[in-house]
Amino acid sequence: MTTPKDIELAQPIDVTSRGATELEIDAAALRRYAPPLPAGSFDFSDGTDGGWSLDQLYDVDGAKPVLITGFPVPPPGSAAFNLTNNQKLALSADTNILLAPKSVKMLGFSFVSPDLKGRVGWTNITGYRLDFYRRFFSWLNAPNLYLVQLQAEFTVKASGAPKSVAEADPQTGQALFHPTAFEQPYAFAWTAKEFQDQTLELRRLRVFCKFVNAAGVMSGEAAPSGDWLIGNVGPLPAK
Repeated sequence: MTTPKDIELAQPIDVTSRGATELEIDAAALRRYAPPLPAGSFDFSDGTDGGWSLDQLYDVDGAKPVLITGFPVPPPGSAAFNLTNNQKLALSADTNILLAPKSVKMLGFSFVSPDLKGRVGWTNITGYRLDFYRRFFSWLNAPNLYLVQLQAEFTVKASGAPKSVAEADPQTGQALFHPTAFEQPYAFAWTAKEFQDQTLELRRLRVFCKFVNAAGVMSGEAAPSGDWLIGNVGPLPAK
């Protein structure tokens, strides 16, 4: 497991979200919202994780994320979320119960794509898009305290040095996070100048999710559970 690197904030040119009336995830419903996907996209229709992974779980309340190394339940040291394929439609980070240390105020994790170097469709692009759906919840949390941010990792071609960027508010330059509602589909799209910077090579996508740690040990029914889902992850080709 790698610790997230420091990231620079890149202003989004176009970030959109779109809701629907369906409360349960199903292929027919969500595919109505997805545009035709370019070559190289991840629709997870083969039933696998597509080479994606989870980078988890972090205390993200401070200036830099701090890896949390153990949990009281399930057994100490186990993963907070499990990565699974959901109905050959989406990638799911799911847990039956999440009991992080009570001292932690804000938790975060990331969906991380496989290395995109050499993958068809991921050059000459302006950004990327994905569908999102959340069924992870604790009734102790305010409904809008489940946040998502799109990120990307690059390599500087000349030096091989890593460079990571994330969504930022175009007006303030501050980090931009999208509040998400329970059981409501969203479509997110993000473009930034780094995707067309010829001095950079796109390596990985990161979908960062963070939320208030609503409960610790002895939380009982208030402990959060459920899943976060992403699907139809695709490049936005340059026109």
